This record gives sequence, C-alpha cells and structure tokens, in this order.
Amino acid sequence: MTNKREIVVENKMADWLCLLIRRVNECFSDDITTHRPQMVVEKYNQTAYVGQPAILLCRPEVHNDVDWNYRATETSAEYRVYSNKVVYKRFRNRTSVNQTEDGDFEMIIYNVSLSDAGRYRCIEDKGLGDIHIVQLTVSGKILFYCHHYLLYADINSKKNHYKWQLY
Repeated sequence: MTNKREIVVENKMADWLCLLIRRVNECFSDDITTHRPQMVVEKYNQTAYVGQPAILLCRPEVHNDVDWNYRATETSAEYRVYSNKVVYKRFRNRTSVNQTEDGDFEMIIYNVSLSDAGRYRCIEDKGLGDIHIVQLTVSGKILFYCHHYLLYADINSKKNHYKWQLY
C-alpha cells in the first residue's frame, strides 16, 4: 500500500527523468534517432480455399521493406514468415512476397492448407513501423472413400467438428 508521500516522490522522479531525457536529446539531437510507437493501422479478414493460393495484402505508408509474422491462435507462438526472404520452414517453397507498382506488398501462399489459417501481421519499415493485420480463414471440402461410399465434409478453419455426408 502506498501513501501520499511515496506518490509525490514517484511523480518528482518521473518529472526529473523526463527533464533529463529532454536535455540529453538536445545535446545529442544529431546522433539520436527516435522512432514512433507501432500502431495497428489496418485490419481485415480474408478467406482462402484449400489447395488454392491466398494473397495477403499490406499497404504501408512508407514503401520500405516489410516483415510478415504468423500466429495460428491467440495463445500460440508467433513466427517470422518473411524478412527479406522466407524464413519460416513451413512456408518455404510455397510463399512469395512481391511489391506491387503502387508500392504495396503482397504475400502469396500457394497450395493453402487448413494449418495456414491464423493471424498474419505485416510490419512496416523492416519490423519497426506500423502493423497491418490479416486474419486468414481457410475453407474447403474433404473427400473420403469408405466401403464403396464416397463421403465429403465441408471444412472451415473456424469450426472444430465436421458433418460427413454422402457424395
């Protein structure tokens, strides 16, 4: 539990620290480069179909290099997919990143599978700038041959169960 005296001391320390940082920046303003905090500037959903390509688009303000990161679910780890080249093994040989004539960046994932569903983040300025988020959902059909019957199920990466039907 903090008392009023501790809060006043903390506020004075914060003011002193801010003043010190301002003075240092004034002295070395030519040597110090500051970078504004990252912001999510664009967010959209996209659906792709199993076996087809998915084109994820990123429209950066500054048409500089971008990084692409991937996360399957909110609780899973995030992986770097692209940083000047495809770096995540699962996406190698089936992913390309191109810069369009407008300066936008598109990441193309060929032969999409259910496991490609998730959140993709395009981060401007080599991973230091604003963030563009694409939530990819994957849909399609599964065919299954069993005892002279052909069964199918519509699949969607958002569903956890499927209803099998005769084809």
